[in-house]
Amino acid sequence: GREECIHAILQYPRCYDTLFTSHLYLNSPNFPQKYTSCQEEEEALDETIKLTGSSPLLDKDNAWKRSYRALEELYHHGTLESIGVSNFGPADMESLYDLSTVGPHVYQGTLRTLLLEEELVEGLVKHGVHYQCYDVVSTVLEGKGDAQRAYEMLERIGAKLGNVQRNGVIANENNVGYSGVQVVLGWLVQRGVGVIPGTFNLQHLVENSPDVLASMPRFTPREALDVEMAVLALLRGEDLDDEGTASGIASAVNEARKHTMI
Repeated sequence: GREECIHAILQYPRCYDTLFTSHLYLNSPNFPQKYTSCQEEEEALDETIKLTGSSPLLDKDNAWKRSYRALEELYHHGTLESIGVSNFGPADMESLYDLSTVGPHVYQGTLRTLLLEEELVEGLVKHGVHYQCYDVVSTVLEGKGDAQRAYEMLERIGAKLGNVQRNGVIANENNVGYSGVQVVLGWLVQRGVGVIPGTFNLQHLVENSPDVLASMPRFTPREALDVEMAVLALLRGEDLDDEGTASGIASAVNEARKHTMI
């Protein structure tokens, strides 16, 4: 039989009450049970979990460090294949680099963090940490309303890629092209970024599967630049003009291109 591989992610370095009122938390399927505060979430934990140690709320700045040490022990014992963190800011990541004996191997974060948090991304690249983006689909679709031209640019690129032939075979067998979301996912994968589509819809899982994204034709340098410009427009809520540019976005693209994850 297949050997089971376990990958652990330490989510937030500390709990913030503001998390429980955020749009991301309230609408995320990753948190099926909703709470209103850190204290309420802590009190709802199973008693056996509480017996493993004191509440992290008593020492918010150091509790996550002890949790990471525990994951390191499991890694050194061969229980874990890798260790990752999620939603850590630059200061906490610097602390983690100083104290860790292994990893982190993976950083799970947002599309906004990947493209706009220069200091954090530079540190990840320097330390060889693999970036996994977990909110691509929701971010692209939510930004569509304020940046319609940017989304249409992604759709045009997707339609073009769907008709690209390799060895005489159409890349997209249904010949309907790729959606704007698929274009962004494929663009990230080709940059060496991991993506988590984040859906329970079986059809969407198939459409955004590793096989589909891996089979997408390579973007030309111009297409890659256009995708990046469109994504930044979606993130900033600043749509492209008729010529496919927007104030401030072109320079932001040039800066962001320095921080590719490959």
